[in-house]
Amino acid sequence: RIVRFGHQQLSTWGIGQAYSEHEWMSFIRQLVHQGYLIQDIAHYSVLKLTPAAREVLTGAGTFAPLRPEQIKSKKLHQEFYEVDQKLCDQIRISKLNGGRIIAVGTTVVRALESLMQKSGIKPISDETDIFIAPGFDFQLVDAMITNFHLPESSLIMLVSAFVGRETILKSYQYAVDNGYRFYSYGDSMFLERGLGQ
Repeated sequence: RIVRFGHQQLSTWGIGQAYSEHEWMSFIRQLVHQGYLIQDIAHYSVLKLTPAAREVLTGAGTFAPLRPEQIKSKKLHQEFYEVDQKLCDQIRISKLNGGRIIAVGTTVVRALESLMQKSGIKPISDETDIFIAPGFDFQLVDAMITNFHLPESSLIMLVSAFVGRETILKSYQYAVDNGYRFYSYGDSMFLERGLGQ
């Protein structure tokens, strides 16, 4: 939607108001230049993730409603993730240069935060059952791009932990009032850690 509708539409949604159109397009160009996104030749306005963006296997439990025992144990379904040396180097360089770590999707957030809990910024191939809920201490991810999630899911708790419950409630109400599409193939949002807290 960034390419298709431009920065003006994003600002209308309340996303990226602190960034100019030039900054947004620069961000997209950087993702393309780094090999994480490609433009779909058949559909000019569509951006696709490349294999370089890391294959992340999303478990079916991602979309299931939370069960009381999960909340009590603070453990979720397991998801496989792998972080190689190249990505570790990119994270270190970004942090050393004052850059931010922007995750594309909640599975990537879980993987990167699990990385920090298990090994620090070192290569790893593992499974995570991390449960990110309000009160979670984020150590690596500074911002994320994600879609609007199902109510009563672990993902709504994750984004609430990231930006604050009230911010998410207001964002979702705005999305409902304005006909946004929800779930996996719906509209997305850009969230910055602690923005509404």
